[in-house]
Amino acid sequence: MPRLDWKANVVCESCNNGWMSDIENDHAKPAMTDLILGKTSIPITLERSRSIALFGFKTAVVIDHLKRDRPPFFDREVRYEFRKSLAATTGSEHHMLLDDAAGGSGPKPVELVAVGLAGCTAFDVITILRQKYHQKVTGYEVRVEADQAERPPQVFTSVRIHHVVTGFEIDHAAIEEAIRLSEEKYCSVGAMVKQTASLHTTYEIVEEKTQWLAPALATVEGENLR
Repeated sequence: MPRLDWKANVVCESCNNGWMSDIENDHAKPAMTDLILGKTSIPITLERSRSIALFGFKTAVVIDHLKRDRPPFFDREVRYEFRKSLAATTGSEHHMLLDDAAGGSGPKPVELVAVGLAGCTAFDVITILRQKYHQKVTGYEVRVEADQAERPPQVFTSVRIHHVVTGFEIDHAAIEEAIRLSEEKYCSVGAMVKQTASLHTTYEIVEEKTQWLAPALATVEGENLR
């Protein structure tokens, strides 16, 4: 039986400044508690898989460090790169890893700004198209590209947003009005990005090739049916 009660007598504060506790509390417990309790029917999402892998690697590093009878399997550079990634928890209790370009274990923080902008305007536009203008939208995609300043802080200086709307007989005027309302009134991320960057928005309409589903009329024949 492998030992499960190893304890480190000396802890380096600069190496363990809370990051291991953050992994256990923010990642391991939400991702693994249900599995430990035998709830095998829960879905293993990508986020949950990453959380389990993160906790497992942390545990392996600690055990490897405590086994003094052989050279360490994980060298100092590997441990440093692992510790350098950041575990983030949102106010809505969603977890993700952030990293830099060298680490590559998660998106860069500035990339999340572009993702947030795309998601923010996408929610606005699709809601307006469907609920206000009753457009028959079957697919929707938002692409965001951004230029950054050459010197720190490397804020966005120019942002290009491209909307791709797929559906049946989509009205150009409806799309243009939905985009205008999002950019001028509703999208909070866009309002912040515009403090440093110019926004350039385009769109395209893709005509859906499959038939729009219409309500089917059912006919029932028989006697004494109520």
